Amino acid sequence: MTLEHFLAQLELNRGKILSVEYYPNTYAEIDFHITEVKNCKIQSVDCGGKQHQWTEVIIQLWEDPNPNREKRKMRVTKAIQILKRVQEVQYFDPQATLKIEYGNARFHTANQKISAMVATEQKLILQLGEVASDCKAKDVCGVEIQASAVQESCAPGSGCC
Repeated sequence: MTLEHFLAQLELNRGKILSVEYYPNTYAEIDFHITEVKNCKIQSVDCGGKQHQWTEVIIQLWEDPNPNREKRKMRVTKAIQILKRVQEVQYFDPQATLKIEYGNARFHTANQKISAMVATEQKLILQLGEVASDCKAKDVCGVEIQASAVQESCAPGSGCC
């Protein structure tokens, strides 16, 4: 998900409570706080010697050890205000990949992608998903690449044309 898509979904759900499902049916405390927004410009070299670069925006969430659950529920409008304040200070690429950094006493801190955003009548739920590592140079380092099935014909709705 890009930052641009995320912000558009927030705008469509103003006034709702923002909820984070970091593991199936397991949620961050409702009064979590957005503590930091990281603008990460990543440059890497894979095991085959090829250079890569991309940008990620990482929104860091934090649970207050002195909770006030009912009075400080994170609302979508509050998240929008924080993100606008951040963007006034620093440019963030709207096409950057968005990740959420979160952890608590029951879950190790990790950067996760948003796998889905589910809107209910009262909430916007961010469902987080794992970010798996992968080899970008399988052809160079000897990892077998599974051949994809070849489509015999082109039919409407098949995605081939």
